[in-house]
Amino acid sequence: MSKMKLIYVTEQQRIIGDKRHYFEKLLSGQPDGLIIREKYLTDEQLLAFSEPLVPLAERYQVPLILRGSPEIAKKLGIRQLQLSFPEAMRAPLPSGFDEIGVSVHHLDEAIAAEAHGASRVTYGHIFTSPCKPGLPPRGVAALDEIAQACRIPVFAIGGITLDTLPFLLPTKIAGACLMSASMTDPHPETLTTRLRAILEQS
Repeated sequence: MSKMKLIYVTEQQRIIGDKRHYFEKLLSGQPDGLIIREKYLTDEQLLAFSEPLVPLAERYQVPLILRGSPEIAKKLGIRQLQLSFPEAMRAPLPSGFDEIGVSVHHLDEAIAAEAHGASRVTYGHIFTSPCKPGLPPRGVAALDEIAQACRIPVFAIGGITLDTLPFLLPTKIAGACLMSASMTDPHPETLTTRLRAILEQS
């Protein structure tokens, strides 16, 4: 059985219907984490969007990871951050967080992020993804090369679905991040169970 973690990534504009209701269903399945990634929001909008997710995540014991603002994360009591590679490398990593993940697109970035103190790296996009229209995927082989080169956990992102998750099982990655698939599922309350059933078959 694979010990791969499952982390969902918010993309609220893809949710059909009541967003809070959808997130409650999604978190009730208890994934291993939720990255709040609404990078087009202002700080004020990001705070308003994130605030209701905090008690929901606490209720279902799902760690929250905020993409971007350390200040907003601290205001909400969120203990993990996700940064882009340029954000992470322009200065020492922010203090006061349990973990800081860094998004990378190349092997040299992953190695540099690890040396800079990142807790984990997220690499993608692995498969064809609606979030990256027209851009060729980087593929599983490149992902596994990074996973084998890094001592810190490596997570995959981009085009990961119930259909593509099995292709990640032979790799050395620590987990998979699902964005579009986690925001558009007709039965979000059972998504984690269905994904973990795939992992258990490995």
